Amino acid sequence: MNIELPKYVGLNEMVDELARKLMLTRFQNSRLNQSILMDDVTKTCEEYLGQRLTTLGVPHKVWRDVAEPYAEGIRPVFVFGNTFIPDLVIDVAEKPTLALSVKYIGPGARTTFNLSAAIGEALVFSHQYPAVIAFLYQSKKGVDYMHLLDREIMMALWHEHKIKLVLR
Repeated sequence: MNIELPKYVGLNEMVDELARKLMLTRFQNSRLNQSILMDDVTKTCEEYLGQRLTTLGVPHKVWRDVAEPYAEGIRPVFVFGNTFIPDLVIDVAEKPTLALSVKYIGPGARTTFNLSAAIGEALVFSHQYPAVIAFLYQSKKGVDYMHLLDREIMMALWHEHKIKLVLR
């Protein structure tokens, strides 16, 4: 059964579809770490864009590891004398459209700090990019993110800041 995709895709649809794809991606490596996670997320983004935007004839690019002021690619965000650099940036039609913050959060005493730091970083990116996906991969098994407060926070981040929080 073929599902026909809409002829046009807007920012909201693109972010929702990519977030869903990131939620469903199977990470094959049993020794997952930040570097491997970045490789897998980059590959997932490139696959999604190839399937979704290439078929529409929309030019796009995934930028990683490029952060020079006024250069092509990832644009750093300067706040309070500090430089914040997204892990990935997706350009659509040669415009920076979506920043991704990708964090592997291992178990331990710093989990709460790492989670809040990732969300804060996404807030910083939201001032320069039209939308942000904060992809947080926790290695703890059996974590349930469906608490009412979690949903309210996630909805408020999207509604007020165009930040899609993806917790895995």
